[in-house]
Amino acid sequence: VIWTSSMIKLTFGGNSIGSEGIRIMTPFLRASGVRRLWMSGSPIGSEGFRLLINGLEGGNLAHLRLGDCGIEDVSCLDDCDIPNLTQLTLESNAIGNEGAMCVANNLLGSSSKLNRLCLKSCGIGDEGAQALSARLSTNTSLKHLDLLANKISIDGMKSFARALFNVRTQPRNRPSKTGPNHSLEELNLTRRWSITEKGHRILQFALAVNQEINCPRTKQ
Repeated sequence: VIWTSSMIKLTFGGNSIGSEGIRIMTPFLRASGVRRLWMSGSPIGSEGFRLLINGLEGGNLAHLRLGDCGIEDVSCLDDCDIPNLTQLTLESNAIGNEGAMCVANNLLGSSSKLNRLCLKSCGIGDEGAQALSARLSTNTSLKHLDLLANKISIDGMKSFARALFNVRTQPRNRPSKTGPNHSLEELNLTRRWSITEKGHRILQFALAVNQEINCPRTKQ
């Protein structure tokens, strides 16, 4: 099994695999063609995350689910590249603002392929939200961003509104490299009751226009 190159999906969710288990798996991950790795609920911790990311660097992995894995430090992303990653789940890990900034800086660049990012319940505040929203001005791949159950206030919400709202200033179907984001279609930022009705309408309008830009209606 160590040398297989045909395995597509590997699921270890809810197991007791820790960092030592990840260390044992690393040679297999490097040699295999695994495209989807789901380990949510496994206590790999920050050290296991570091070993895992190092083992996956430069590989074909596209989907990575690591919800509730006891991860607090994701700074290893600064030194690794997972070029084909399209979906990442880190929900219920206490990565905080520093983790959000690290994810933004390393996984939401202009050449990123990431289209779905879940950072729900990660202890992220306004500083982390601002780092993520700032990346949206140059990112053209991300379509779904989940930030529910974090510590984001009205200030953090405003940073996303600025990144999304001024959509009519750019040509349709031709997003600017430095202008407002045109690709994000779903943003789960906070419970509706905790932001103003006007703020909710602004974000909903911007996302609706983005979807229209990305999926233009066929003319009859």
